Amino acid sequence: MKNSLPIVTWNRDDAIAIGVLFAFTLTLYRATVCPVLYAGDSGELITAAATLGVPHPPGYPVYTYLGYLWLKVMPFENVAFSMNMLSAACGATSVVLIYSLLRRLPVERLIAFGVSLIFGLGLSFWDQATVARVYTLSLLTTIGLLILTIDWIREGRSITLDRFAWLAGFSIATHYYAVIPLTLFLVVALIYRRAESFKPQRIAHSLIRILPGLATFLTIPLRSFTDPPIDWGNVETPAAFWDFISRKIYRERVWVQNPYDVMAVWSHQLRQLPTEFGWIAALLIGAGLWLAIKRHRPLALMGGGLWVINLLFLTFQGAYHDLFSWHRNMLVGSVGLMMSLALALQAIHARLIPLTRDWPTLSQQAIGISIVLILPMRNLFVNYSKSDKSQNYLAYDFNRSLLQSLPSNAVLIGRSDNVLFGLVYLQKIEGLRPDVMLVQEGIYPLAQLVVDTKKRSLFVSHYNEMKNNSVSYQPYGLAAKIVAADSPRQPETSDWSLIERSIRNLHDRHLPDDYDSRELLIHYHFMNAMGHLDTDPAHAYQALLTSNRIGHDNEVYLYNSSYLYQHLGLLHRARQVLMASLDLNWHYDSAVQELAKLRFKAQLTAAQLSPEARRDFEQQVSLAKKALARAKPAAAIRSLRNAGRLAPGEAMIYNNLGVAFIQEKQFDFAKEALLSALLVDPHYTVASENLQRLETFTSTPSIVSRR
Repeated sequence: MKNSLPIVTWNRDDAIAIGVLFAFTLTLYRATVCPVLYAGDSGELITAAATLGVPHPPGYPVYTYLGYLWLKVMPFENVAFSMNMLSAACGATSVVLIYSLLRRLPVERLIAFGVSLIFGLGLSFWDQATVARVYTLSLLTTIGLLILTIDWIREGRSITLDRFAWLAGFSIATHYYAVIPLTLFLVVALIYRRAESFKPQRIAHSLIRILPGLATFLTIPLRSFTDPPIDWGNVETPAAFWDFISRKIYRERVWVQNPYDVMAVWSHQLRQLPTEFGWIAALLIGAGLWLAIKRHRPLALMGGGLWVINLLFLTFQGAYHDLFSWHRNMLVGSVGLMMSLALALQAIHARLIPLTRDWPTLSQQAIGISIVLILPMRNLFVNYSKSDKSQNYLAYDFNRSLLQSLPSNAVLIGRSDNVLFGLVYLQKIEGLRPDVMLVQEGIYPLAQLVVDTKKRSLFVSHYNEMKNNSVSYQPYGLAAKIVAADSPRQPETSDWSLIERSIRNLHDRHLPDDYDSRELLIHYHFMNAMGHLDTDPAHAYQALLTSNRIGHDNEVYLYNSSYLYQHLGLLHRARQVLMASLDLNWHYDSAVQELAKLRFKAQLTAAQLSPEARRDFEQQVSLAKKALARAKPAAAIRSLRNAGRLAPGEAMIYNNLGVAFIQEKQFDFAKEALLSALLVDPHYTVASENLQRLETFTSTPSIVSRR
């Protein structure tokens, strides 16, 4: 490897290339950066940087301190935009460092320029360069480690190893993904510079130089003692500190359990490459890796090895969404793939040189430039609309609307990164609704929460079935009110038209189709459905369908929607969304348990009820039949739903629900109700016949039979 990496002499052309790369990418990121708060971790990280707080494990001390200084030096129009611009600046610098990395391999100047642009315009990297996240800063330090790895293997100078160790400490304190280039360094050094790298004295010197960066972790308990607005885990004891920096809470969420899971993860990540860089680039990456293995094995070890280490690391420590939803987690490995891509493009360029030898110099240069820039141009045009967040106010407006809708002195339990962290930012940084007590679930121990509900109303930002039989939910706009389980259900009083008008981008088709933004849209339609369950079931059903369509790859919301479908009396649809949830994540235990409960409910008939409950059931059925006979389907639907909650295993209930829905000309509802009857009893001929007639004569409600 020492001989295969000759020293490259840099000149003014390299300086020009670096300047153009930095100016172009920074300008592009600035044009597409989010102007306000974005979804996901952004609200938490911005608040932590502005107040020197403690964000989620492992605390990201380097990002926090750098963000704090950045806000002092570069105060843009608002705090969120300033931190978004920090990501843009780190992103543009990372692109420049990739150019420097490729030139050290060595790669021709033009090829290095083009491949750096390909990476900078890649979908996941561009996405991270426009919002306040830690990934572009982390990648900047990671590429620096790779550059120093090449310099150490090529030159073997002590000062290079000292710089590597110093940067490694700060890189680890930036993001734990620094272990990926560190692992690669150990492998490469073991093969090519074993004697120099692993001397006891050398190891001791390196450990000393890595300590300053790691020491920044020790400031986390000190900051926690000051009780900042963001104080994840209250890290004030040695045991709590160790659990925090070792990410204990996330180790419990590792998804992979068997070899089949491993294959699912790896095949998904391979399929993602064309999405990130395009099919041509993906094929060239494969060709470049083959060339590297055949002719330049050290480069294959560096490039392919980095991607494999990243993949292995992600596989055995990632939660479900880390593996399948957030492709930013493979950015470090993607840097290695750029080495293979550069090798393939350089080989193509070398083949074309003899063919164009007799051409004019200008034509030769045009051919070379075309080969190099066609892929970046493809990424620019394809990914621009997907990455453009310059008009994205969804997270900001959503959380602002939620917070402003609450009554005075309310207590709100915030759940989910998308909502919780946005609420924290709005309240602690922008000073919105200081009267609301915001309880940060996952950060604040709920077991210690005591609320006098006679003086303060208690709300939660997300609906799910609480494992507490003493409480229930009442719809309240984008939130839900927590009340005693025996409290009568109150109808929704929120003005949903006002909520809809207050959230920009709600129906914007040009909104980037990223996972975090879609989760907010899913939540909006889900809460909309919840608010209309009793007052307008047809509206609730359509809102749920919209939520499911947007969240087709979100197993949690598919699971949660099963409860609302059951409330509407649509067991078949509830089973469908539970099965879809398990198709996505077959380790989702809550969906498995709920599916088992649904099967049990489908077997609970009136004959199994207590005498008192059976009388109630028969009374509701009698009322429903009278309402149907008098052509009053709304009253029949209410009675049949009440009966269905008592004995969900009676197929007759769902058949008659279908009849009532047909009378109201709600044919989608009717179909789901009849399918629910057949789910309970597949041999129920009345429902089967009604379903066939409905599909044939949807405009003739009188043709069906009730029982």
